[in-house]
Amino acid sequence: MKVNKILERYHLLETFETEINSESKLFVKEMKKITEEGYYSSGLRILSAFGDSNKKYGGYIYDKKFKIRQRIDWKKITGTNSSKVVAEYFNENGILKIKTQIQGMGILPLLLRAILAIFYLIIMLLVFLEALLMLFSSDYESLDSGILIGPVILTLIIYPLTYLSYNASRKDVPEMKNEMEKVYEQIEKTTYNNVYN
Repeated sequence: MKVNKILERYHLLETFETEINSESKLFVKEMKKITEEGYYSSGLRILSAFGDSNKKYGGYIYDKKFKIRQRIDWKKITGTNSSKVVAEYFNENGILKIKTQIQGMGILPLLLRAILAIFYLIIMLLVFLEALLMLFSSDYESLDSGILIGPVILTLIIYPLTYLSYNASRKDVPEMKNEMEKVYEQIEKTTYNNVYN
């Protein structure tokens, strides 16, 4: 899909496949132990912090797929990952094959940030041109410092909304991949211990 190619290009989407020694029923059971039922979109994730569960993820676990997102933890709010994880899995010859997709940001939020950044750049260009015109005008005595207040305030607003949020989502994807690999590894160890001990 073209949308996925765009997100992959900007490091906001990663897909990987994993094989573990586990049955799908045991895998589902272990995933439900760490996942509170109920999925929150990125905009409503704050609501996940008010649940009474101590489970790390919120989402839905089905027989052949799951969709989860890390719940917000007030104790470590800066370390909470916002990536969405969607996986499909099936058993083949006693091996559970899992295809996992991690998405840091959707295409619509990415486009909105790009439009906002373009809007910001156009305004900055106009301010720069106005300042140049003032410098080279015949009645120029001194550059009014008030002309700089607007661009500074606009920069302080736009920077966190565009670059900082994009960069945070971009960093979340490999971190969540690492975390999911650890979850799969732990489930495989738990399954092995339950079956063979």
